[in-house]
Amino acid sequence: MKRSSLFYSSVFAAAMLVQAQGFLSAGLPEDKKSGRHQEPDYEFSWEIEYLESRGHTVVGASGIDYHHTWLSQTWNWDPPMVTHEDLFLPSRYFGVYPLYYGCETMSYRIRITNEGHRLKRLKIEAIQEYLNAEGGIGVRMGADARREWFTGDLKRGETATFEGSIALPCEVLYSGLDQTHLKIWRVKQENRRESGDGLKLGQDKQSHDKLLEEAAQAAIFCPPGKKPKAP
Repeated sequence: MKRSSLFYSSVFAAAMLVQAQGFLSAGLPEDKKSGRHQEPDYEFSWEIEYLESRGHTVVGASGIDYHHTWLSQTWNWDPPMVTHEDLFLPSRYFGVYPLYYGCETMSYRIRITNEGHRLKRLKIEAIQEYLNAEGGIGVRMGADARREWFTGDLKRGETATFEGSIALPCEVLYSGLDQTHLKIWRVKQENRRESGDGLKLGQDKQSHDKLLEEAAQAAIFCPPGKKPKAP
């Protein structure tokens, strides 16, 4: 069966659209990161999502490029502003990350999903830190860096969702990337029947007796060293 030139033009256009979408999706910031924890009685997954970024940061062999999307839209810059910094990071950090500015708020969301039997109470800690390029714990981003929450008991498939934020320091100590340090604890409930420990009879006492999960670089974001000034 003969095909019209219009048919082939349509197929070509569709192929080009798919290819373009592939390139676009490859350049999106990594605004979500996830992981899993598996051990008897404690099987769960976690996810960190950064919210309402101002642009994105591209890290590669030539250094760091800051794409100021929100500012470009606000100030009608065409093409959008991109600033460069000769800051070179190990290749494991090459990628695209959400961008925020100092003196502004960075908001994020954490989800804990039970993937096993009934999941007992957990404590969740999120600490915002300057990137440690060696992969470990970094320097905290000021006194506002830490947040904590507690889950209730979760049935299989249930998800607990928490939202947090940090007022990013106006004077960013280190340019480049920053990290979210995640810690998940098992919280043990103890019912004390003796009064010798200073508690009333029957009063619950909580102790964080086991660290189940710790990821110093659970997710990565970026406030650049300097925010471009208005024209």
